[in-house]
Amino acid sequence: MKVDPRARAGVSRLVVILALATVALGLMAFAFKRDGDERGAGLAGAFAFFVGIWTVLAAGSGRRGNQQVTIKELEAAYPDEPWHWRPDWHEGRIRGAAKTEAVTLAVMAVAFLGLSAPGVWAIPEELSRGNYPILLVLLFWVVGLGLAWAASKRARQFWRYGTLVFRPESVPGSIGGYVGGVISIPKGAVLGGDVTQSLQNVHEVVTGSGKHRSTRETILCERETVLAERSLAGTGVLHDIPVLFHVPRGEARAVQRGSSRERVWWRLRVTVPVRGEKAALTTWFDIPVFDIGENAPSPMEDEGLLAGQRVQTPTEFLAAAGVTETREGDTRVWRFHQRGTRAGIVVLGLAFVACVLVALIVPVWPIRIGCGFTALIVGAILPSLIWQRRELRISPRDVVVGRRTWWGWHETRMGREEVGDVVTARSMQSGGQQFYRLVLRGVAGIDPEQSRAQEHFAARKARYRWQRAKKQGRLPTEEESRLLRETPRFEFEVAGYLAGTRAAEQVRSHLLNVLSN
Repeated sequence: MKVDPRARAGVSRLVVILALATVALGLMAFAFKRDGDERGAGLAGAFAFFVGIWTVLAAGSGRRGNQQVTIKELEAAYPDEPWHWRPDWHEGRIRGAAKTEAVTLAVMAVAFLGLSAPGVWAIPEELSRGNYPILLVLLFWVVGLGLAWAASKRARQFWRYGTLVFRPESVPGSIGGYVGGVISIPKGAVLGGDVTQSLQNVHEVVTGSGKHRSTRETILCERETVLAERSLAGTGVLHDIPVLFHVPRGEARAVQRGSSRERVWWRLRVTVPVRGEKAALTTWFDIPVFDIGENAPSPMEDEGLLAGQRVQTPTEFLAAAGVTETREGDTRVWRFHQRGTRAGIVVLGLAFVACVLVALIVPVWPIRIGCGFTALIVGAILPSLIWQRRELRISPRDVVVGRRTWWGWHETRMGREEVGDVVTARSMQSGGQQFYRLVLRGVAGIDPEQSRAQEHFAARKARYRWQRAKKQGRLPTEEESRLLRETPRFEFEVAGYLAGTRAAEQVRSHLLNVLSN
């Protein structure tokens, strides 16, 4: 598809003019600085910074404008085939998000550092005048440094491995059929372990506007697979990673963009451990998956679709979800932990120390109060992260749920025959990772007269409504009797943050299997 050359030339001229203006203002700032005019140098430098930002934005908007022309042409050429409406989908070359993420983070870092640089430069002079609130600009500087560090990590991946590209075997991938293709690593990578791939169906909703704007993602369904290291490259350099998923009908929804504030899309994520590197090579792709009427048979649960593709062992999927399983005699012990907790403890600990130091040193009461209040909040969260511990003990006769609280170690014991079901429920989401709660649910049927320890709210409510009917001298209604019969006797949260939809479901299935045997 061709782009109107006049539009491209107009955008190019604008970018050149803005770039020249940025250089001119920078030279002016340098001249003012050389002549000792600090105010003139600061103003010229500020204008140079903002014009530079506009130069970057103009270049990006010009590129997006060219893409929009192409998209409109594709929509006109394929009115009934939306999987051709994006140039990369149409070409069959879908690029990974690493480069885009690096550029976005770098622009944000430059903005934060550029805006705070004059204030940071003036801190010594302002402190000598007793202007302690100037220290607040350090917050912007710290945020900018954090963004720059994150951008450097993504940029390093891009420079070292190139832009990963997913070439789909067929466009589109099909609900009820298969999603397949090849992920190419242009500069290659030496494998240091098994490759993990996940396919997520995401429902994204944008709420609010301006500073109140937020994006909420709900993972409708997720498929995950593991490719053995030996089947891909052995000890050689890996350039191509095969991809093949079966997408069953059910909760999955086709790509859909109802408005600018809501869309349904599919994310293909790949994690490649690299030999000699602590951080794995990771990226994701926005891929076309639609319902085109296919109804391919589902493969067997333990059957790999590709050579070297395998189902995770119980130990592997437990570890992926943040669970370790051991044996103590005839008792199985499951211990639950949230991945990344140590890094979170370090970051919060540094934030706590920084807030305490600022609150003690800076002689400005608004700053002291703000930092002191923040330190109290962080200080209340830290102990729960440091001492958090949950475990589940399953013996031939009993099930014991244990957790560490502010008042020490607390255990709840129940008979195995009292456990009716194990369920999962969404607890939180971080980036593209969904976390789940794991809940033990008792058998249905509430004792209308006798309560039990640690009874959940739904059980107490069902008993209260039944007893209220008795006190009023009437027979319980059918609804009140049904609630008494069908409400589980108890609900105990065993784990709060199982990582991954597929892993959480596998943990649930494995636990049900253990309880039933």
